Amino acid sequence: GWRPHSAEVTSIAFCGGSSNLGILSSSVDGTVRRSCLASQSVVLEYKEQKEGIDCLVKRNHSEFLLGCDSTVRLLDLRRKKVSTLLRRGGSQISVHPTDPNLISVGVRIYDLRQPKKALLKLWSGLDSLQWSPTSGEQLLAVQDAGRVARVFSTEQLLRGEEGLLLSKKFAEPLAAQWNPWCKDSLFLSDPTKTTGKLR
Repeated sequence: GWRPHSAEVTSIAFCGGSSNLGILSSSVDGTVRRSCLASQSVVLEYKEQKEGIDCLVKRNHSEFLLGCDSTVRLLDLRRKKVSTLLRRGGSQISVHPTDPNLISVGVRIYDLRQPKKALLKLWSGLDSLQWSPTSGEQLLAVQDAGRVARVFSTEQLLRGEEGLLLSKKFAEPLAAQWNPWCKDSLFLSDPTKTTGKLR
């Protein structure tokens, strides 16, 4: 039978291949559950003992990153194992689309082959980082407080250069996103219009 989370659900992700009807969900109750839509069953995959899970991000078909309160963990469904990757928590995690060893956690970028020290730390005040979906050659940095979206060259940032390619204001808090259907383009709301219509 269905066994829902006992607290707020923080993330969901499809697991398995195209023929698999499985969905993973994480919650601030500290659990990761796999729901099978075909059999309408729920399996507990993982339970944190003392922390909530603020986000769950798919790394590949069997590995998922868990952003806990004070750590980032790797859940491997194939091996049925959970390991700690970073001794820093995060509710904003993003995986580079072509190099699964590069991730962003908050305003820091890490190489998981050498995770003890961040490759790069952007300035505080940013609320999220998103790699461009096809290549990861650009990084979208969103600052909700000033409603500003900035796009950087990933290569230039990692070389220690500024790498700023674009800076735009937007109206709606969730409007600054990469367009998944068109390479190197963004969804932004028009800050001059109160409707927040996307352009």
